[in-house]
Amino acid sequence: MTSSDKLLQVETLAVPSFPVRLGQLSGVQISVQQVTESRFEFENTSPISGIAQCQASELLVIKDPAGNPLAVNQLAMNRIEALAAYDGSLDWGGPSGRSYLLAEKSRHSSVQPPDSMWTDAAGKQRICLDTQYLAIADATFGATQLSGQYSGLTTVTVSVTYTY
Repeated sequence: MTSSDKLLQVETLAVPSFPVRLGQLSGVQISVQQVTESRFEFENTSPISGIAQCQASELLVIKDPAGNPLAVNQLAMNRIEALAAYDGSLDWGGPSGRSYLLAEKSRHSSVQPPDSMWTDAAGKQRICLDTQYLAIADATFGATQLSGQYSGLTTVTVSVTYTY
């Protein structure tokens, strides 16, 4: 049995451009902080024991207006577990179930993009950065039955600092 869930979220982040009235732009710093808390729970609902393999990954990509990646954050986890035959309780625990906090991580990345991108955009009010967030959860359990659920919350903070 194989089960797979995918979530793709695409959004545009509008960042205020550098106000040219302040002077000559000499640098741009983009900082991305991603805090993720995800939980994967699974239970063998079969009358026989077996091995479960569960994987989860999350990918965040922020791109400049030309489509080039400015920041990439990736979180991943893989679990392989021996599960007993169904114990009669769908509680994600006991001998036939598991519950894992997959990631409670804070990722911070900082990039120095080419100034030309921001200088060219200096006359515009906003610069549009495309963001893509992809979450994938997979579970495999031989030829028998596995119930599972995946839940997560990701918060992303993007800061843009202009130096002039």
